[in-house]
Amino acid sequence: VERFVQYHESGLRVLVAPTVVPEHRLDAEHVSALVEALKVGTDFLILDIPPMLDDAGRKALEASDVILLISEPEVLSATCARMQLQTLKAWGIDSRVSVVSTARIPSGTSMTRLELENEVSMGRLERERGAGDESILSLSVISMIPPEPEAFQESVQQGVPLVRLEPSARSSRAMAELAEKLATSLTIAGAP
Repeated sequence: VERFVQYHESGLRVLVAPTVVPEHRLDAEHVSALVEALKVGTDFLILDIPPMLDDAGRKALEASDVILLISEPEVLSATCARMQLQTLKAWGIDSRVSVVSTARIPSGTSMTRLELENEVSMGRLERERGAGDESILSLSVISMIPPEPEAFQESVQQGVPLVRLEPSARSSRAMAELAEKLATSLTIAGAP
């Protein structure tokens, strides 16, 4: 695994996705072994998995202490997040889920934090009540990353993370606050 890991000057180690579609996809057992190998010598392991959940994605999520469900603050994205949450609930790992809202472009139709929480949770409420289960867990949006399309585009073009390129940008500050929140909650919870 280490020969495929790229190192950043900040100390970040990244195992990037292949640049070509692999002939064979990773199966659940390979993902479990890969996650265990990547955990060695790390304080935090961040996995960016595709939205289409399969057995391999499930293994990665089951090995996670925290699952961030990313949603844009609009109805279609919140509906998709609600459907993902239904799958995570069926797998018994929905208690680890928090929502992060990120807007790619400014829009007058974007939901507020409360509207997004209600949209994702109301679908959950309707399904659980329909199934006869009245135990409703609240789901909160723990961070809202504001839109800054020009800054993100410049970050991509320069190959420099936005938080390093423009640390005072609103999006950078929101991401730094999210990272601090997660690090603090994991430390308090006793995770490595």
